[in-house]
Amino acid sequence: MYGIPAQLADTLAWEVLCRHRANEPSTDPPWLNLHRLAAAIGVESIQHCALLEEGRIEPAGDRFRVWISDDLPAERARFTLAHELAHLIFMSTMAEWEPSREVAAAFTSEEAMCDTIAAGFLMPRPWVLHAYGRSKPSLAAVRSLATSAGVSLSAAIIRFRVVLGWRDSLLHWTYDHGEWLLDGEAGLFTSQMRLVRNSELTGWQLNELLTSDGQDHDRRLSLYIGGTEQHVDAQVSVRSNSAVAFVRAGQIEDPSRGVRMPHRAVA
Repeated sequence: MYGIPAQLADTLAWEVLCRHRANEPSTDPPWLNLHRLAAAIGVESIQHCALLEEGRIEPAGDRFRVWISDDLPAERARFTLAHELAHLIFMSTMAEWEPSREVAAAFTSEEAMCDTIAAGFLMPRPWVLHAYGRSKPSLAAVRSLATSAGVSLSAAIIRFRVVLGWRDSLLHWTYDHGEWLLDGEAGLFTSQMRLVRNSELTGWQLNELLTSDGQDHDRRLSLYIGGTEQHVDAQVSVRSNSAVAFVRAGQIEDPSRGVRMPHRAVA
């Protein structure tokens, strides 16, 4: 989510963090300790267990209990916890806190709203601007933000797009039974989703980097985009059975349409 809704959600997240940073002095920034934030806003316990959904929050007397699926990777579990805390903030402050009402009015979906607030908890706008505002778009910067905030590369690239206005994208492959399967894309407009697929050369290019031990390499990566083979400027990293490409802005668009699609971005 971009524009005014994202800015309002970021402001709300930052105000929550600042409130509880004052209440809980620490050498660590509050956004790096979600459990401390959870306790400050009324969470009694956080439990990891088998769930059909990724996360759930429920009352426990005058406090709350959060459940997180134990099947999630660590980064996704952390984002899910932040998402559930966003639900709690919304529920507990909607009636009397004007920022909550403003954020609610700006979104048509509570789930999208909580995802955006969660990103604001984990990667606060003022911090991202201070730490990365002068960074050139790169895979290294995405990896740095992901590591610092404890989030996935996908969450990091989307945050850069929202806060810094980047228009670069990420593609991910998994090596399975002798071939590279394109199984992830992030930082794309809605109408750009599923435009990309491997060309006959993509697997060969990724295999060529298998011995590079995960280093980032500039490549003209061959892909089918909207059914047409193109060579896109990308930074590519291959490690073991996983590959990721940081695709430079403006290159993933359907050539049959001839125009860029100005729709909202999705994870």
